[in-house]
Amino acid sequence: MAQWYMAPTKISKFDTAMNIKCWKCKLITELHPYVLVIVNTTVAPLLFADQFLEISTSLASEYLYGLGEHLTSLNHDLKWNRLTFWNRDLIPAKNSNLYGTHPFYLSMEKDGSAHGVFLLNSNAMDVLLQEAPALTWRTTGGIFDFYVFLGPEPKSVIRQYHEVIGFPFMPPYWGLGFHLSRWGYTSTKMTREAVENMTAAGFPLDVQWNDIDYMDSYRDFTYDPKNFGDFPEMVKEFHEQGIKYVLIVEPAISSTTPPGTYPPYDDGLKRGVFVTNETGEPLEGKVWPGPNVYPDFTNPETLDWWHDMVKSFHDQVPFDGMWLEVVRELYDHPRVAERQVTTWGQERDKRQHGGSKEIFGHLGAAIDKWPHGGRREINGHTGDKREINGHTGAAEGYMD
Repeated sequence: MAQWYMAPTKISKFDTAMNIKCWKCKLITELHPYVLVIVNTTVAPLLFADQFLEISTSLASEYLYGLGEHLTSLNHDLKWNRLTFWNRDLIPAKNSNLYGTHPFYLSMEKDGSAHGVFLLNSNAMDVLLQEAPALTWRTTGGIFDFYVFLGPEPKSVIRQYHEVIGFPFMPPYWGLGFHLSRWGYTSTKMTREAVENMTAAGFPLDVQWNDIDYMDSYRDFTYDPKNFGDFPEMVKEFHEQGIKYVLIVEPAISSTTPPGTYPPYDDGLKRGVFVTNETGEPLEGKVWPGPNVYPDFTNPETLDWWHDMVKSFHDQVPFDGMWLEVVRELYDHPRVAERQVTTWGQERDKRQHGGSKEIFGHLGAAIDKWPHGGRREINGHTGDKREINGHTGAAEGYMD
């Protein structure tokens, strides 16, 4: 059996003390004139099995925030609630796990100070909230790799947290303006009417969007020649009115087009940029365009290929921004993968612990090997911005 990854034990020099005894741990910070226990795992036994880990801690108060992505109140209800972490494509609903996994909480202390705790683990997990107040972590694998942020102000906790996971991309100034976006603008005529109606009613409008309605058969980097035949002209008209334009793209490249007819797929095959299975063949799923393959953004060549595809399409349609949406594989159509055989490994390191059905939804990915430097943190999980921004560097400025 593979050896467990051992987390580094280096402790930064703060005015803190740590007392470890067997499997029970207290992290104590000296906040004069009293002593505050930040993490106290002596409240319940520790469970550490092959594919089930559980640890509990008391909380400083009933004021607890974070632990996304879930449809909850800002301050969590601690009356025996369970939060499940496992990314899926679901319209927001209560008591459901949604698009993202962010196992981090901020706890307010009774004197108004704050601290935060982050569990770096990509496996499916539950967090149980209890009235004590207390919290229990349950995960199906990996290790307990905790980060504790001492604040003491809430904004300091958040900054310390982002110093670990990375900071989000700074949007352009116009990105802070008023946007209009929805599924269902099925033509340039309908999109123009939406802008005209907003203007006529005196509503501010800085940015107009289109969902994937604009695409030709939902294929990336294409537009419908019938309903969006004057797509480039429409975007130029918006620019003349001082309105920016953003379109949506999904990283699911159609794999059923005849050879030589769809450059994103043809060029991607030649350059070896798609996620593969254990046989070396592109791993197929099924999303909007039907059967499709997925760009392997851990491969540096994929970044160059993606840049080329985006620039080529931008040369046709001068959009100002692009939303890369639904960055994960979903087996909503299991028949697509019937002919493919995947062996689920038990590789144990700090980022990959077994498999997941959602390739880009979790750090742990459902593919057989990662040949490009072992990068696994992509999207939908804490740390995705650090990996993407840090790996790609600054984007070339052909978009405003």
